[in-house]
Amino acid sequence: MSSHEEQPHQEKRQRKEEASPISCLSDDLVLNCLARVWRSDHTALSLVSKSYRSLVASPDLYKIRSLIGRTETYVYVCLRIPTSVPSLRWYILRRRKTLDASDLVPIPSLPSQPVEASSVVVLDSSIYVIGGLIDGEKRTSDVWSLDCRTHVWHPVPSMEAARAYGAAGVVDGKIYVFGGCDVHDDCGEWMKRRERFTTRRGKVNGGQGTVDKLEGKPRDWCMIDNLLFCLSRNGTIFWCEPDELDLHGTERVMNTEEVKGLSSLNQYLFLSKIVHFGDQILDRWEQKRIMHDMAPLKMSKYGRIHTFEGLHPGARMCSSGGNIVLFWDRPKLGHLHIWSAEISLERLQGGEIWGNIEWSNIVMPADESFQEPKKVLHSVSVTL
Repeated sequence: MSSHEEQPHQEKRQRKEEASPISCLSDDLVLNCLARVWRSDHTALSLVSKSYRSLVASPDLYKIRSLIGRTETYVYVCLRIPTSVPSLRWYILRRRKTLDASDLVPIPSLPSQPVEASSVVVLDSSIYVIGGLIDGEKRTSDVWSLDCRTHVWHPVPSMEAARAYGAAGVVDGKIYVFGGCDVHDDCGEWMKRRERFTTRRGKVNGGQGTVDKLEGKPRDWCMIDNLLFCLSRNGTIFWCEPDELDLHGTERVMNTEEVKGLSSLNQYLFLSKIVHFGDQILDRWEQKRIMHDMAPLKMSKYGRIHTFEGLHPGARMCSSGGNIVLFWDRPKLGHLHIWSAEISLERLQGGEIWGNIEWSNIVMPADESFQEPKKVLHSVSVTL
């Protein structure tokens, strides 16, 4: 087709787009309409025209969604894929509309993300990946953010110190990072080694922490309706009031209560080994066990040896829209599949909290081409 024949076709397409109904409405009115549409439908809407595509990507759209109470919470999961050279892939948990099931949908991943030892936090509409180990040995000071509105990765100014296995959290719109400069840091030095670095949206600072002790070596924590929930190694979910974190004097044990009604999940969560701890952590634990002449490893009642992985929770937990979302692996026909469940919570008059399993199913079937199972490094929720 000649250039003369292409020009009328392009002009016709341009006139058609200009004549679309959106051209008759103001951008503010259209944004208010789009804000009421499920975010899962935004991709289809962006294909209608360039104008729709621009409005769907507008930050103002998410401000309006927040103002009118139309936000949605999404769970993001980072998996370690056991390829010849291990790699990381990010997914979003999608609840199917027509079936009582969910699955993990891939989104753009960060090729340069360290395969272990990074810290992950959520601030506003972005996920921050902080530090980590490169090639299993070298710490990095790199920080990246994933804009969950567009699923585009952006570099963030690096930290002053390279860190791995650091502890990170968000308080009052600021990211705090502790430790991670040396895997052999003791508790005192770990608390001292903190810093402040600038992100594009705010600042990341250091601070102080509270000592806590809970039977069962909890790993994952989440806050729901001003209550703190944690997952213990025996597959039990506990909860406590935030005041229990303010320990004074000789008080060293948090007063926690079990979430009732989830006994059918306990054994699966206990037997799960979906969490990837990292080779350096496992090697260090083995060295200390030998150095301090610890007792020989014993077999648990479920037939599981008390290795480092056996002494810590092997499942993952995060919050989502007032509910708890769990991830664990479970064998089926000789293969380990990744399962997930969503738990709603109800507090009774007597003060007990009961959990109800809203749904539970396989979200990532086993891939027979891999000799080793996939591992969950991170699971976080983002409200958009």
